[in-house]
Amino acid sequence: MATVHDAKQILFQDSLADVVRQMRNSRKGEQETIQEALADIRSELKSPAQHVKVTAVVKLTYFAMLGYSGEHGAFNIIEVMADPHFQNKRAGYIAAAVILNESSPVLPLCTALLKKDMMSHNQYEVGLALYTLSSVCTPDLARDLVSDVVGLLNNPRPSIRKKAVLCLYKIFLQFPEALRPTYPLLKEKLEDSSEKSDSDPAVRGAVVNVLCELARRNPGNFLNLVPAFYNLLSSIHNNWTLIKVVKVFGYFAPLEPRLGKKLVDPLTNIITTSHAKSVQYECILAVANGMSKVSSLTKVAVERMKVFAEDRDANLKYLGLDAMSRILKDAPKHLADQRQTVLNCLSDRDPTIRDKALAILQGMVTKKNLVASVNAMFDNIHLVPVDEDWSNRVVKTIIDTVTEDDYANVTDFEWYLAVLM
Repeated sequence: MATVHDAKQILFQDSLADVVRQMRNSRKGEQETIQEALADIRSELKSPAQHVKVTAVVKLTYFAMLGYSGEHGAFNIIEVMADPHFQNKRAGYIAAAVILNESSPVLPLCTALLKKDMMSHNQYEVGLALYTLSSVCTPDLARDLVSDVVGLLNNPRPSIRKKAVLCLYKIFLQFPEALRPTYPLLKEKLEDSSEKSDSDPAVRGAVVNVLCELARRNPGNFLNLVPAFYNLLSSIHNNWTLIKVVKVFGYFAPLEPRLGKKLVDPLTNIITTSHAKSVQYECILAVANGMSKVSSLTKVAVERMKVFAEDRDANLKYLGLDAMSRILKDAPKHLADQRQTVLNCLSDRDPTIRDKALAILQGMVTKKNLVASVNAMFDNIHLVPVDEDWSNRVVKTIIDTVTEDDYANVTDFEWYLAVLM
């Protein structure tokens, strides 16, 4: 009977397309069809025929993406990963990345296979191995394979070097001891004066991404990146890589007070000349978060915030106000001239923009402008159509503003009583 059953699987096995078609057209109901398909997969994974097993793994991956557990096929996935045919190997590697996780007991069996495929002459096999290692990396896999991944940093193919760099980030998270000896190798890829500098923009972008993420977690340990990243500010033409570099300086600036003054010229140039709103926003965000004490740079950033806040696009308008709210904490005097821009946003149709503008206006209140600010809030208390929640928020904000520090900003209580009445 076993032979007949195996023959039936070989001849009449449903493909993934067949299973999806059955799920769509079945009169039994989707769940019942899925359970039948999962039962077939369990049986097919035991088949001695490799192509049956490969198809079963492909279907198992699909159902894993729908939320069904595929851990029972873990060992069979590794068998398919070891298949000499690339098409089958790819199915196994993709299944491993989707189904397996750090706690999968079969992962130690992958070490030798990953090592072997990283040394392959087929660039696509190397790429699969790096991709899967990034997805399922454990401390043991990271320790055993870090030297192989580091070796790929000098691969002649830029695509492999890029994937190796990105894979190293996951290795560092699982095996931090690998960072110290590997960090100089990454850093010198950005240094034009180094013989091992990498000229490929994709590889350099990957290095910037990895170093940026590492610096975000612990900026103090990576301050020696400042010279290399400073040079990148004027040489990078890829906006997304430039955004990462600017982010890094946002992490560094609070730790190195002198850095803000050094960044005045390059950041001012980027803010005023870049046509990419995303790049402009990251620059003003970096200034707001860590360089607000540099007056000349803050003025440029605030002017750009105003441009954002006055834009017709609601998303840009909100981003401009959000940046203002950040800089309000450390440099409120720089926002004094933007009061009218904030007031204009109080009547915006978007409630999130109105709320953000209301919060900023409250933060801008001083003894001199209290009356004008409260009157402005009061003038915008009624909307068409009526929004009772908004009216209540405005009233609460007025009361909170006036009573702050035990009425410290109030000089005319008769005026306040008139407002309340």
